[in-house]
Amino acid sequence: MILGVWAFYPTPARSAEISKTTTYLDLFEKAFAPRHWRAETFFMYPQIWRQKKLFCIIADEQEIFLNTMISTIETIAAAYEKRHEIRIVPTPEHCPNDHYSVVIYYGKNPGFEGFKSIFSELTNGSPESQIIDFGAQLAFTIFLPGGTKRSFIFMNKIETGIHSNLEYLKAIFIEELMHALSSSYDVSSDELISILAENHDVPTYEKWYTKNPKGLCEFDLMALELILNKSEDLEHRRYANFLDYFEVHFNDLAQAAKAKQPILEAIIDPRCRDGI
Repeated sequence: MILGVWAFYPTPARSAEISKTTTYLDLFEKAFAPRHWRAETFFMYPQIWRQKKLFCIIADEQEIFLNTMISTIETIAAAYEKRHEIRIVPTPEHCPNDHYSVVIYYGKNPGFEGFKSIFSELTNGSPESQIIDFGAQLAFTIFLPGGTKRSFIFMNKIETGIHSNLEYLKAIFIEELMHALSSSYDVSSDELISILAENHDVPTYEKWYTKNPKGLCEFDLMALELILNKSEDLEHRRYANFLDYFEVHFNDLAQAAKAKQPILEAIIDPRCRDGI
């Protein structure tokens, strides 16, 4: 008796879908998996945006780049239907100590002592000098110490050279805002998939955005949908719960990302792999 053996192979479209899901899950782990804790017990602390969120921008009201920061915040708030308030203040002491607020400092890099003074005004604490080389940063995002869950974004104001280019500044701000809202880590990647992943295989910084994203990709929109709009559906805020939700509801998150594309077009990089 001869037994027939049937082999089933996925179609090219299905193979591409499986590959995309695997790639996105790998990036999710790189961006969000705990570095020093067990994944099953690690709680994620993204920015909670249930009520009106305050964005307190410390900057000169005459700064040209201020309009870009404001429009980027407003675009994300509109896409994810979130209430917000943007306040422009001259100095750190004018930023209220609101829970889950985002403080943005746009100015020349003041160095460690300058940041120490800024942080003292905001939190009565000091920055951790061992963690960040404050004097060498173009931009960074950290979470402020104390009883609140406030994020702090620094954007260095450089008046000459490539780093004064508004297109470059916008891309940097989108990346830092993404980190602040999602609590994601910096990641490296040689593909345009994002959380604004970094590919250092470029000859000069002027060529940085030939291989690096200038804006958000489909993955980023899916991650924001999960964190900003779906996190309340989770029984616990452990990393493992976020990862499971991302995998189980992958297609739903992708559809939500596609639906938001028209609103977010101004801060999306159209070159992203797989498109939106």
